[in-house]
Amino acid sequence: MSPPIRLLHQTVRPFVAAGLRGGIPTPLTAAVPTDAPVGVVPGPDPDRVLALGGIGGSGVGLRTHAEGVAAQSAKALAAITGRGVEWRTVPLADQHITATQEAVHQITELHRYDVVLVMPGVADALELARITPWVHRLEDLLDHLVEQTADNSIVLVSDVPQVSQYVQAGTFVRGLFRDHAMYLSQR
Repeated sequence: MSPPIRLLHQTVRPFVAAGLRGGIPTPLTAAVPTDAPVGVVPGPDPDRVLALGGIGGSGVGLRTHAEGVAAQSAKALAAITGRGVEWRTVPLADQHITATQEAVHQITELHRYDVVLVMPGVADALELARITPWVHRLEDLLDHLVEQTADNSIVLVSDVPQVSQYVQAGTFVRGLFRDHAMYLSQR
């Protein structure tokens, strides 16, 4: 990030973060589904999928967890392998990476999952989170997942999605959000 952009981020960050906490209108502040965050795609010898982090892992704005990333990934995996899939979503009201870290540390059976999908960063990008601490938190989260999952488990990490178009703010502010999500994804 160039020095002028870094200075701009440092100047604007507190105001943007306060505005988001105060409720800048956005569909991204919608609630998470209230149904059970688990499901099964029937079939023999089921694989296990866990989705967590951010709006994707929490299912923000969806009517049911069955519409979410974990369930849809489970259906696709079952179609490819011909096996069943048990899926679980970790729905969090707070989609910041620190909340994801805390939630993951509470899961005692990470070794049972064959695939872990991590979707970090939207809330952090929208608050223009400092990049270096965010990267350290993501690295700590991934280190924990690698240590606690089985040797043959797959941990997949998505880019930070571009969601700036869903925030009701001016073009300049949406551009800051877009660029910040890109910076976080590049790390």
